[in-house]
Amino acid sequence: MSHWIVTTIGIFASGLQMAMNINIFYRDLIQSPAWTKHDFRFIIFRTFLDILQGFASLTLYSFTIFYVLYPDLISYNYIFVSGLILTNITIIRSFLAAGIAVERCIASCFPVQFFQHRQKIPNTPLVLFFIFTAFFDDFMLFHLSGLTFPLNSANCATYLCALPQKYWKLAAIYSAVYGFINYIFSFILCFKLLSMYFRKLHYSADLKKVNLLCLTDGLSSIIFDLIPAILFQTKTINVENDGPVTGVLRTIGRVLEAMVMYKLMKKKIRSPNSNSMLTRTTLKERTTTRHK
Repeated sequence: MSHWIVTTIGIFASGLQMAMNINIFYRDLIQSPAWTKHDFRFIIFRTFLDILQGFASLTLYSFTIFYVLYPDLISYNYIFVSGLILTNITIIRSFLAAGIAVERCIASCFPVQFFQHRQKIPNTPLVLFFIFTAFFDDFMLFHLSGLTFPLNSANCATYLCALPQKYWKLAAIYSAVYGFINYIFSFILCFKLLSMYFRKLHYSADLKKVNLLCLTDGLSSIIFDLIPAILFQTKTINVENDGPVTGVLRTIGRVLEAMVMYKLMKKKIRSPNSNSMLTRTTLKERTTTRHK
């Protein structure tokens, strides 16, 4: 019974994740000046991935229910392929989130140097690198772990059931890489922003939005991804027979992120009338002064 409840919650959460991010992507990003701003480029890419992730998880959970109800009408390979696509999207998004955390941390700690050099680095190679991380995950699954496709898993009803034990070990190391980067740099960014707040050093509303979105992602990953993973792997909480709990919790985290982003993009953050205002204009003035 719990398996059905968890999967049903996953379907509704996935649909909500997809719908909210489509709304944000179209109205608050594409149809707004954010599309032309360099600081929002990776946020736009992340929102697009959230749309794909919501669609992929909705497809996976739907196939899972249909497979359990009508095993003769649908092949398990549909579940596996949809789960593989969802995993690839999740991997890309996770490395992207880690990259955003690193970028925001550098921008907050070294604003002048960041402004001088970041625009010289094109986004295309970085995006290609994030996409490559998904292909490397597939390489670990099919080549290093020896999984062959199509599968003949009559006893499986979920995507995770068919994954080899060797892949689990490799995937744990892989996820530890982007997780460590994301959590460490999110913590540094949080500390830096608190320091700026207590020093009453303010900066532009756009930069504040991007930084808050980055922190929201890091906090969501800790609450809905890291902590559950620790509890489940240490058997503190046993959810083996309760359905895709880990994936559903991650989806709920994405929904909450979308809610925060929806409110944040609509909120007009008041820019203080002070000389401590840190904007691209002041950064440009500092850069010009240094070169004189």
